[in-house]
Amino acid sequence: MTRMYRSLLSAVLIVGCSFFSSQAYGQLRLKSSPNGKESKTTSKSVQPVPARMVQGKPEGLFYMQKMWIATRYLEKSCWYFAPDGKFYENLSSGFSPEDLAAHKGPKGTYKMNQGNLEVTWSDGQSSVSPIEIETGGFNWDTGMYLPVEPFVAGKSIVGFYEGGSSFGGEGNSVIVSKSLRLESDGRYTMSGIATVSASSNGTQARVGGENQEEGRWQLDGFILSLSKSDGTSVHHIAFPFDDEKTPIYPDRIFVGGTMYKRQ
Repeated sequence: MTRMYRSLLSAVLIVGCSFFSSQAYGQLRLKSSPNGKESKTTSKSVQPVPARMVQGKPEGLFYMQKMWIATRYLEKSCWYFAPDGKFYENLSSGFSPEDLAAHKGPKGTYKMNQGNLEVTWSDGQSSVSPIEIETGGFNWDTGMYLPVEPFVAGKSIVGFYEGGSSFGGEGNSVIVSKSLRLESDGRYTMSGIATVSASSNGTQARVGGENQEEGRWQLDGFILSLSKSDGTSVHHIAFPFDDEKTPIYPDRIFVGGTMYKRQ
């Protein structure tokens, strides 16, 4: 299986799992804060090392965008380049040693080799491509990587957000629409609709589903904790994607594999 289709399959699984069940990111038990303060949690979460380039080598959390022309799919993901030379694609719940060891998604090792960034996945496959360092990030393997920073202290992320993704090719398509509302009193609601269409030998099939959940939210650095009304809770990697030229903060937020735009 080629890297392209492996990446697309990974994206489909992330979208599907995050849409149909947020428990796919790892079910945890937490105690909800009674006042829903967005900057406090019951225990301090482990945070990633600052995103930076060290002697031409990336370290920290980076947001990646890559366009797959054949499927018209804009891949969006986050890569964590750990200082020990290991990388993790689309970490689901956190940055502690336990979170890193439990990560089921793409991961492996990375190193610099004569101006090339070489990554080797855990299944033994590898990719080598020149790294082009740009202001505020780098380009590699047709992808654009931007360093990620945590939410600005003292600025609220309370608001209503919408996001989703779609891709297709040869008569097949996947469309996912999601919404997230973060209330000032610590409550949240998340909902979405997913539709998968496929055609074969003149026959068209379509399947869809809806999902909605609510509960309470807390933010600690890069970790957004959602405590659902049924008593279960999950952690999501979250960060702002902000345009400093606008008065809105943040313009967009990345939560659990989905980029949401503030409405």
